Amino acid sequence: MNADPLADLRGLHLPPEPGLWPLAPGWWLLLAALLVLGLAVVWLWRHRAQKRQPHPALAEAARLQVRAQSLDDHALITQCAALLRRVAIQQHGPHVAGLAGTAWAQFLESHAPSGSRDGGWSVFGEARYAPAPTVSSREQLVAACRAWVVHAVDPEQHHAHV
Repeated sequence: MNADPLADLRGLHLPPEPGLWPLAPGWWLLLAALLVLGLAVVWLWRHRAQKRQPHPALAEAARLQVRAQSLDDHALITQCAALLRRVAIQQHGPHVAGLAGTAWAQFLESHAPSGSRDGGWSVFGEARYAPAPTVSSREQLVAACRAWVVHAVDPEQHHAHV
């Protein structure tokens, strides 16, 4: 037997060093704030990118204006009417799809920008179905079509151009 009873004791046991896990509440708050900030930046970036791109109907109206001289009258009227109908359905609802003839021309005129309500919309209501429709002014027809689309899709942009 050992005369010193303390000689058999081991040294002090220190606790382990603190680890990174679990995180303190302040770190959780910082991570949540960074996540919210990141989502806000992504949303803002997408929102601004979307605003920079023109509406597809506006781009199609611009392409139609460029191609207008290479199309015959019937094709020009048909393509303008198709664009107008797609935009009208998108902006005013599916009930517009059933309009034809005079009702369609009246709808176009009633929803046209104030400067183009001159009764020239009948070409889309009646002449489209004629065997060989003619257009008196291609530029005027395409400009009216484009103005209608701009007014329907983005009224603020239309007022900025007027």
